[in-house]
Amino acid sequence: MSKTKITAIALCGVLIVATASPALLAAEPPAQPTAQKMESEAKKAAETPAPKDMSVVGEVVDMGCYMAHPATGKGPGHKECAMACVKGGMPIGLLTDDGKLFVLLPPHEGTEGYVKLHELVAERVTVNGTVMMSAGVNAITVKSAEKAPAATKS
Repeated sequence: MSKTKITAIALCGVLIVATASPALLAAEPPAQPTAQKMESEAKKAAETPAPKDMSVVGEVVDMGCYMAHPATGKGPGHKECAMACVKGGMPIGLLTDDGKLFVLLPPHEGTEGYVKLHELVAERVTVNGTVMMSAGVNAITVKSAEKAPAATKS
């Protein structure tokens, strides 16, 4: 039979009883970060580029379909599906001509540009905003957006 620790405390006239299993009592406390790990994380943070205002051109994609099947989750042939996904709440992204993917984020105020992008899914656009990267994820906080000319083939 395993032993269970029982603790009783009287608090404001109410008796509170707590139990803990032997497995929980035997568990070691979480390890503290080592100096090496802390140094590694500080180095990663220092290598992360600072947010920068810029314009980025690409296709608006629904993140769910594009991430699940990148070959077919983009382009004019996917527009109807993408519109349905976005209307259902799927996040949107911007796929650049060189294959870089940005999560598109609404600003705290003045969301017109971000909202406009929901109607431009599967189309080529220019997004103006704050470009940032954190934990390997590229993102743009959208300030404005407009249709862009078709890509030129070289």
